[in-house]
Amino acid sequence: MYQRAKLGMCFIKCVVICRFLIQPTSGIIYTQPWASLDAEVRSKYNFYVKAEDAEGKYSLAEVFVTVLDLNDHPPAFNDNFLEKTMVIGAPVKIEVCTVV
Repeated sequence: MYQRAKLGMCFIKCVVICRFLIQPTSGIIYTQPWASLDAEVRSKYNFYVKAEDAEGKYSLAEVFVTVLDLNDHPPAFNDNFLEKTMVIGAPVKIEVCTVV
């Protein structure tokens, strides 16, 4: 009967501060306990994973992670109150103000 070789897995060429970890024997990738992923800050990550057996044979895979925005931040204005003055007879479609 064929016996499965034991594999070890690790990251190679991970992002500067890798927000992910890999369980070496199962290959399950998790977020770091301290990592807070926010699509509005950064929505895409990519890194490489290496699986290697006891004989030194290995395989590489590139992993892409896309963080979806769950609308966790409500819209907000910079100012809660805006007041602008316009001249009577101003041209049509003239810009009054910008709301951000």
